[in-house]
Amino acid sequence: MKKVQKFFEKAEFYEKAIEILNDQKKLAETMLYDFELVSQIVKAQYKIYKTLASDNNRYFAVYFKVGFFGSSFPAMFRNKEFIYRGSRLVKRGDVKESIQKFFPDAFMLDYVTTPEKAVMDSDKKSLQIFRVDPLTYLEMKDFDILAQTKDTEEIEMGMKAKELPAKLRTYYLENFKNKFYK
Repeated sequence: MKKVQKFFEKAEFYEKAIEILNDQKKLAETMLYDFELVSQIVKAQYKIYKTLASDNNRYFAVYFKVGFFGSSFPAMFRNKEFIYRGSRLVKRGDVKESIQKFFPDAFMLDYVTTPEKAVMDSDKKSLQIFRVDPLTYLEMKDFDILAQTKDTEEIEMGMKAKELPAKLRTYYLENFKNKFYK
C-alpha cells in the first residue's frame, strides 16, 4: 500500500494518495492497534494536504483519441478507437511518435471525422490521433447526456465536485473521465 501511495504522490494524484492513507489509517487504528503507524500516516497526510494547499499551478492529464484504421492492423486494434491518457502537458507529436514506434508503416490521417469505409477496408494502416477534452458534469447536464449515461461514478463525482473548493473541483472534473468531445 505504501508503494501505491508513493506512486500516486509522484503522479500528483494527491487525492488518491489521501484515500489510500485513509484506508491504511483505518486499518492501523481498528485492526492493528499500531498507533505509531497511525501517527506516521497522519504526518504523510499532513504533507500531502500542505502540498495541495500551496500548489496553485497543477496540470492534469491530456487526452487523445487514437484510431487504428485498415485491415492490416492486428484484430484487437483494427478499425477501433481508443482514448489515450497522456501525462501532464504531453503533446500530440509525442503521442504520435510513441505509437508510430509500434506501427512505423502507418499513415497519419489529418482529419478528425470518422474515416470513410474505403480507409477502413484498405490494406494500408492509417492512424488518427487528435486531442479530446473530458466532458464535465455540467457539460453533460447541459448537453442532456446525463440522462443517457449509466456511469453512476461519473454522476456522483460531478455532484461531489460542485460542492468542493476550486482547487479540488478541478481534480475531480479533469480526471477519471469516460465521456469526451472534440
